[in-house]
Amino acid sequence: MSRLYRSTITDFVLQSSSGDLTSESEVVMSEQNRTLADFPQKLKRSTQTPDLVYVRATDFYAVRGTPAGAERNVPVLTVNADDGESIRVYRGVPKQTRTASGSPSVTPVYALPSTESVVIPTGRVFVRFADAIKAETKVDELKQAGYKIAQTLAYAPNAAWLEATNGEVALALNNLEKLEALADVENVEPQLLAPRALK
Repeated sequence: MSRLYRSTITDFVLQSSSGDLTSESEVVMSEQNRTLADFPQKLKRSTQTPDLVYVRATDFYAVRGTPAGAERNVPVLTVNADDGESIRVYRGVPKQTRTASGSPSVTPVYALPSTESVVIPTGRVFVRFADAIKAETKVDELKQAGYKIAQTLAYAPNAAWLEATNGEVALALNNLEKLEALADVENVEPQLLAPRALK
């Protein structure tokens, strides 16, 4: 799992600069031309912690991928996913323009209302089946739910990291209930990065 760091909305506000911020080269849509409205408003932390629910932090958004050129604005913070992908968080509302295939993409930021802890979904989802069930035997069922296996775990053959079949973060988050409903599933948990605010 990713190494998690904690932050707060307050940290973001203190670190952000004034003005209408946009991402580098005014990139604000994914290569699949999805808008932030395609993402769920609420995000449950896991099957085993159903009462821990994050909500969309509408004052912030994240930009994934390597910038094509010089950034027009300084991000509030920058973190790296497990695969080394750079994720930058900006304050404000992204403009509704489109990007070419291969350009950085925009994803939402979520917050836990009770503590204001901020998290960024990566699009990966951890699934654990019953002990006697190997994740690799569930490929067809996972595909029907909209997922493919991205990584199996040698130490836990009944578990795996998943991604949406088309690679979209929004689809991975929107199909979590379908994944939970599969036979023998004991836990579903979207991968969420909780970055530390820049000093």
